[in-house]
Order: sequence, then structure tokens, then C-alpha cells
Amino acid sequence: MKRSRLLCEKYSTVYQINPTPVPDGNPTPVPDRNPTPVPDRNPTPGGKLKIDPSPESISDLSPYDKAKKIFTLKSRILASCRVIPYNIRMKAKPIEFEIAVRFQKQKRTFALAESCTGGLISHRITNVPGSSEYYRGGVVAYSNEIKISVLGVPEELIKKNGAVSRQVARAMAEGARCLTGADITAAVTGIAGPGGGNAAKPVGLAYIAVLTERSCKTSKVFADGSRVEIKTAFAEAVLREVKKSLVLKL
Repeated sequence: MKRSRLLCEKYSTVYQINPTPVPDGNPTPVPDRNPTPVPDRNPTPGGKLKIDPSPESISDLSPYDKAKKIFTLKSRILASCRVIPYNIRMKAKPIEFEIAVRFQKQKRTFALAESCTGGLISHRITNVPGSSEYYRGGVVAYSNEIKISVLGVPEELIKKNGAVSRQVARAMAEGARCLTGADITAAVTGIAGPGGGNAAKPVGLAYIAVLTERSCKTSKVFADGSRVEIKTAFAEAVLREVKKSLVLKL
């Protein structure tokens, strides 16, 4: 009985709609704005907690039925009030929204050359309303043939350094600028796995290049997890590098 009563009191305090604070020893009634019966914090004269106005008293129920009644009522109130569970947090806007604001303020344009991310970065960029004001476009150069024929990456460069290298990432970014004329271009080439890695270049390795009007910065990054998780991490890393170039106005 004590357990059931504590559950009921806790429940009526936590989940009622906009509960009014109740000072000790002087309970204040809470307005009922929900047609669904809610627990009443005021004990009945007999000292038993009243759960709803139905003729059936909670004292006549078995412990199982008491618990079932309590949690059924809780579910009804949560559904009718559309209460967001405590463990669901409102996330900040993704980084592509921050990038969009900076591109628009600085009146600069952007383009991409993607390999291992397969268009994921372009997808995120174009999720932002108004991205057409600064985003020129992107190339998914997944194979070496496309890197060579579309982006103009020298074949000898790939043979010497491998497709996953700083040199190729930079050449991809330069090729994206030649195609689009964008002020800033970014490129990424890497190994998303689960195969394709070796001791020198393991799964999860990627090279990123960000080419601006004044400089070209290349970065080496590592990620782990599933193939999708690694691709997502690579995309996030590219966007972070682009944001840095915009913040520092490189």
C-alpha cells in the first residue's frame, strides 16, 4: 500500500499539466484542463489515496491491478499532453547551417569534390534553405577514372601517391575550382571500409583539402565505426575544415 501511494503521489507531481507548487501542509488544487481523470493529491477522509472518481476504490484492487491502473493513467496523460520524454534533447542546428550564414555574409561561393563520402556532404549542404545562393555544385569522383577525366587529377599523381593521399585531395579541390569557379572548394578522399585498408593506409583514414582564394590546407583524419559511421565522420570533418576557413577568412 505504501509503495502504491508513493507512486501515485510522485506521478501526480511530475506529470500533471503545468502543476502548481504545493506548499507543505496546505495543498493547492490544480485546475483540471484535461478530460482524462488525473490523480488527486488530496487523501480521502479515510486516509486512502483517491486515484479517479470511479466508484471502484484502489484499496479493493490487488497490487498488480493498482500498478496497472497507475501506469495506464500515466500513459493517457502523456499521450494527451504530448509530453516530450526527458531523455530526448533538442539538438543545436547542424554545422552546415552555420556555414551557410558565413558564406552568405562573406558573399563567397563553394563547391565540392567527394570520393569516399559519395555525395553525403553535398546532401547536407543542400539541406539548408537558400544554399543555391552560394553552393555551385559538386562532383562525386568515386573511381580513379572520374578523378582523372572529370577533375583533371594527373594519373601519375595517383600512381605515385595513391588515390588516398594529400596530393590527390589537393588536386581534386583544384579540379573542382576549375569546373565551377567557386571561391572555396573542398575535397575528400579516404577509405570507408570495411575492406580496402592496409597497414600504411587503414580503414578510417581520409585526406581533406580546402582550397580558398589565398591558400590550400590539407588535413589527415581518422574515424572508426561502421561504414556509414565513418562516412558521416568524414563529412563532418570536411564541414568543420570549411567552417575554419570561413571563420579565419583564409
